[in-house]
Amino acid sequence: MVLRRLDRAIGDPPYRFLLHSAPFAGAESPSYHWHIEIAPALTVSAGFEWSSGVHLNPMPPEDAARFLRDTAD
Repeated sequence: MVLRRLDRAIGDPPYRFLLHSAPFAGAESPSYHWHIEIAPALTVSAGFEWSSGVHLNPMPPEDAARFLRDTAD
């Protein structure tokens, strides 16, 4: 459902699929769970993204939520 809304809203963008797992160096944590993050690739990665591994989203989350709600079924 989320991918369908993104497709309608921004027209079939490419996606980044990121797998998050527990850190190797840390102690085992019973509360940690692995998960997959799906993020549309809307901008070109630059120096900050490449060096830190953190991707910036230039749109405030409130604006993104409003935009996606307005394009809902």
